[in-house]
Formats: sequence, structure tokens, C-alpha cells
Amino acid sequence: MYALIFGLLSTAEASPATGMRVGLCAGAASNCQSGQARLGFHSEKFGLTLGVGPVIAGGLGAQYYFAPAESNQRTFIGLGVGFAMPSPLILFNGFEWAGLGMGLGPYFGSDFHLLKSRKLIVTPRVGLDYGSYLYDSNNGYGGVHPSASIELTMDLF
Repeated sequence: MYALIFGLLSTAEASPATGMRVGLCAGAASNCQSGQARLGFHSEKFGLTLGVGPVIAGGLGAQYYFAPAESNQRTFIGLGVGFAMPSPLILFNGFEWAGLGMGLGPYFGSDFHLLKSRKLIVTPRVGLDYGSYLYDSNNGYGGVHPSASIELTMDLF
């Protein structure tokens, strides 16, 4: 069974726009709160990314691509959910740090494939999140707020 699976994987062809990716992100968004190490799988039309932060942080994002996999710029829409402690928070009137944050929201972004091999990918995202954030045991914020993140990944295969 192992030989069959290994044989199928070794003969599968993936473009630099599809397959597994690893990288880092930084942001104040539900899909990337604070900084996180990222692992993703991207197909012709869909992407799924999981992030884990250095303190207490995690994020999950799912996206739908509009552009074909051969394009050097692949625009997408997506939905992210995540949590962090401490949590960065973009408000309409400024930026703050919360003690603990959890959010969910849609975003818009593009994968920019760099280098001749197209294996290095920069992905900016902007969106709106709905979240709950605690500053301390008595104070917090809950509501809709802007979100933004940037990701740098490398295509593995």
C-alpha cells in the first residue's frame, strides 16, 4: 500500500500555484493574528491555510481563486477564523493590542508569484472581521473592524 501511495505522489505534477506551501504571516486579521508559521494546500480553485503562532495563536483560512493557476497574480476571496493572546486589533480609529482575541471574517487578496520558478509567493489580504477582544477582566471590545495581513510562503511541491 505504501509503495502505491508513494508512487502516486511521486508522479503527481503540481504547478507552483498548486500543492503544499510553508511560510510566515504577520497581521491583525482573523486568519493571521500576530505572527504565525503557515502550512497551506492550494488547488486550481481552492486554498486552505493553517497558522500557528509563537505564543498562543492559531488561524484557519479558506479561499476561492478567480484566476487560473498559471497566472502570476491570483486574486481570491476567503473566510478566516482565529484566536490569539495577545491579539492585535485594527479599529476604525486606530490600532490596539488586546489581551485575548477571537475573530471571524471575509477577506480579499492576491497571491503574487515571484521569481522565475514562481515558488516564492507574497500574499496581502484585507477584509472585515467580527470579533471579541478582552483587554483585561473588566474591559473589552466586540464588533466589526477592518483586518489586514501579509504572508510570505514557499511552494514545496
